[in-house]
Amino acid sequence: LFTLIFKIKMKKGQNFRVFIDDKCVAASKTCSFEESAELEDISTKDSTGSAKQNSTKGKSWNGSADALVLNFGDPGALDLANLIGKIIKGTLISVKFTETEGDQNRTIVSADKNEITVSGKALINDLTIKSIVNEEISVAIKFMGYGPLTKTVKEA
Repeated sequence: LFTLIFKIKMKKGQNFRVFIDDKCVAASKTCSFEESAELEDISTKDSTGSAKQNSTKGKSWNGSADALVLNFGDPGALDLANLIGKIIKGTLISVKFTETEGDQNRTIVSADKNEITVSGKALINDLTIKSIVNEEISVAIKFMGYGPLTKTVKEA
C-alpha cells in the first residue's frame, strides 16, 4: 500500500466526479465511495496467540454526492427532477467515480490516461434537498451498491 501511494500521482479533488447514468452530478462540492468487508472470526483452538483470525464473509459499497441545485438547463448534467424520479421509482442507476478534465471539469479522462475508476449499479437510498435563507439550495444524494464494483487503479 505504501508503495502504491507514491506510484500514483497526487490528485486534486476537483479532478474526480460522480456520474449517474452517464451524466455528471453538476455543481458538486463533495463526492465519496466506500467499500466495506463483513468479517467473520474463524479463530480456533489451534490459532496461535490472542489475535483473531478473520475471513471475508461479504462486501458492500455505497457512495454520496453533495451539490448545489442549478437553476438552468444543462444537457450534460443530471437534473433534480431526474433524481427525484429515480428514487420514487426505485430504479437501478449506473454510478461512476472517475477522473475528469476539460470544460467545467466534466469530461472523463481517456482510458489510457485515467488512473482511477470505480463503477457499478446502485439504488438511490437518500435524497435531501436543503434550502437555507440567504444560501444556495443544495442536494445530497446517497446510494447503496447493488452487486459488485468494477475498479481500475493504474500505477504511474
